[in-house]
Amino acid sequence: LQKCKGGEQLHFKRIASRNESTAAVTVDGYLYTFGFNGEGALGQGNTTNYYQPAIVKSVKDYIIDSVGISHNHMVLVGRSRSNGKRYAFSCGTHQYECLAYAKTTGEHKVLTPKIIPFFLNKQPCYEPMEVSVSRYQSYFMTMLTKVNDDLRMEGSNKVKCGKCTKDVEYVLRFYISSSSGKYVFICEDCVG
Repeated sequence: LQKCKGGEQLHFKRIASRNESTAAVTVDGYLYTFGFNGEGALGQGNTTNYYQPAIVKSVKDYIIDSVGISHNHMVLVGRSRSNGKRYAFSCGTHQYECLAYAKTTGEHKVLTPKIIPFFLNKQPCYEPMEVSVSRYQSYFMTMLTKVNDDLRMEGSNKVKCGKCTKDVEYVLRFYISSSSGKYVFICEDCVG
């Protein structure tokens, strides 16, 4: 429960915080941010620090399901309030390619959350469900899925877990956005 500048009370269901920047999602899916904003990670369209929660207006047409934030950048996943389609967004500085799209657009600092094109028009099993960030990387977790022809190693009906390296039939996909920018497959046993 948090009071905003206008005096309204907000009820948050999810909070992410790192390095003096905070993002919080209300029970009805609206995103608020506050704290350090020197790199534009708060998604407010500027680099001004915010000392009270402020709604991120550019994503108010989406129900935010997951958010990760650092002092450098923010990533989030939300569903359109009009059609339910899921999108991934990012904003902040693109140092070490952590925004997952700025390499192709030439942008180095993005001050409001923008849709990440990589996840558009993919099969549902590639849709991001959860996000997390570290200082210079973004992590996007997709749904648990049975290994299919798109993922299968040649001559096998399984893939190798990127953590324990055993052959598995079901995997969670993690897209790691960084200078290496790649999918890593993780088995259920290694996800904790």
